[in-house]
Amino acid sequence: MIKRVLSDAGHSVVEACNGNEALRFVSEQRFAVAIIDILMPECDGFETIQALKKTQSHLKILAISGAPSFRSYSPLDAAETLGAHMSIAKPFDVTLLLKCTHQLLPQD
Repeated sequence: MIKRVLSDAGHSVVEACNGNEALRFVSEQRFAVAIIDILMPECDGFETIQALKKTQSHLKILAISGAPSFRSYSPLDAAETLGAHMSIAKPFDVTLLLKCTHQLLPQD
């Protein structure tokens, strides 16, 4: 759904199946924004965000998650503490996805 919405809005989108694949993609080409799900196989969103912050300091990160918050712990707050620039909870409206993505893209 994310890929379709962003592609329909005119963005070039590359989709990774997991964090390891995402890290490989960003090592091979330059991206402006990475949308990282917190719950992913092989390399979760937290590990992926940390690795991206070390190797791709220019990259803006939008964290997403449907994982519930527990008392004072929020996975999305934790993602922002690790370096995500913004975060949105699933399910989300496509308008919010587009708004956040546009805010993170470099301004010409």
